[in-house]
Amino acid sequence: MRLIPPLMCLAVTGCLGSLGELSDGGSRPGDGGGASVTDSGRLDAGSVSSVDAGGPDDAGQVADGGSVPSCENTEGNAMTIAFINRFPNRTLVVSWTNEVCVPIQWGVLGPNEYMLQITLGGDRWLVKDQASGEVLFDGLAVEPSATLVFPANDAQVCSRVSDEQTVATIANRYPDRSLKLSWLDPACKEHPLETVGPRAEIAETTYVGHVFRLRRADTDEIVTESLPVVSKPESFKVPAVAPACSDEGSRPAVIGFQNTSTTRTIKVFWVDYKCKEVDLGAVPPGESLWMSTFYTHSFGVRDATTNAILVAATPVNADSSSVDVP
Repeated sequence: MRLIPPLMCLAVTGCLGSLGELSDGGSRPGDGGGASVTDSGRLDAGSVSSVDAGGPDDAGQVADGGSVPSCENTEGNAMTIAFINRFPNRTLVVSWTNEVCVPIQWGVLGPNEYMLQITLGGDRWLVKDQASGEVLFDGLAVEPSATLVFPANDAQVCSRVSDEQTVATIANRYPDRSLKLSWLDPACKEHPLETVGPRAEIAETTYVGHVFRLRRADTDEIVTESLPVVSKPESFKVPAVAPACSDEGSRPAVIGFQNTSTTRTIKVFWVDYKCKEVDLGAVPPGESLWMSTFYTHSFGVRDATTNAILVAATPVNADSSSVDVP
């Protein structure tokens, strides 16, 4: 199993932008120890508080000889704020407002990139479109955590930041095709993980709120658009309905196979939960095989000599049933 980090700028190269010393001597957000990412808090759809722009028009300049404005924040606690750019063709500039209300550029987010930043509750942040200068956000970081998605009305199902670790199993129930598993980060960027072979199952250590996607390995066609992890643990079966595979059942049943041939020996098999055949034994000509089972369990029959399918795997759907095999 591979551990996927809890969304620490995984999709962005240098996602915090250029974090050198501030030219005006102002302190950085957080505790002054340098900007960094964090996985200490769960970032759900946290709230932010919009405020009117109250800083000077020009960096540090005050009109009419007034006093220098103050945006100093000493009351807030350390927290994490997430900036997520889901625009397909817009670049965003993220700035922190310093103690004298001057925006300091903190990072640049290209299309489908995101950034996590330690800050203080009450710190003021500004997000603009790099090309047009349009202000997309001008507001305060609200504790305990905040997530800002651009555009705000984006309805895509993508991963959210979380510290609730869990395990997700992905079962490929197709008998003849491989599937490619990928992870969708908070900016909806797709990250390939691994290939799941026919009738194979893998387990991923992940986090509640993460979202996966499956594609065909041969054609790259999307098989499942999104697989959101919502429980601990999580399990996905693809396809969800596979008549040839057994599903876990609780209602008892009895099934029998009658070999009505006078010359041919047959083999009865059960199809397990991973769509793999489990041999239950041979039935000579003129004999039968009966067994206790459950509704939704699937069985089939092959020729013992040629291995040809005589009865396709079919789920049990009656309390007692008998299958005649000619």
